[in-house]
Amino acid sequence: EQANIIWKKNELKLHESYSNLRAILSNYLVCACYAERFDVYPSTIEQIESFPAENISDQADTFIIAIGSKLLYLLNTPDKTGSDQLINEIDTGIKKFSYQIPKDQLTYISINICLLRFQTQKYGKLIDALNNAYIAVGRDEKMHIPLVILKFMEIMAQFSLKNHDLLDYQLRNTERWLREHKLNE
Repeated sequence: EQANIIWKKNELKLHESYSNLRAILSNYLVCACYAERFDVYPSTIEQIESFPAENISDQADTFIIAIGSKLLYLLNTPDKTGSDQLINEIDTGIKKFSYQIPKDQLTYISINICLLRFQTQKYGKLIDALNNAYIAVGRDEKMHIPLVILKFMEIMAQFSLKNHDLLDYQLRNTERWLREHKLNE
């Protein structure tokens, strides 16, 4: 908050200042999340999106910070209005900035889309989101926890859709995968 106040007083228009402030505000939103201060999200996201972006890298940074923050905001508020519109905005942005989005950020965004689809009980769309998330996560050994989360959501989606044949297959497949990776405990 202090960095934001200083920024508003000085109004420096240097490219580096916007980049630094974008990073500071991103960290501010992370702290606000831990403090459960979701009331500061809309105005801070609006401020981040208002910064000029001089190149594609700045545009991608702004997109990643704003989208990640908007997702987190929706996930932690009871009102899910605009979730479909946000997911469409994310899909468009991912296509536009595909080479500028780091894998860990893409994974984070993909998993949060799945969580939002789960919260809004759009299980058919959750299946599509899960497929995209599996692609984002890949087969990286460091991604076991995200994969467990995704596999759990897939089981819940199949259960909710009453796809009992697929549910039985998914349960056996998940059990085998957990055993193979020594995660069955």
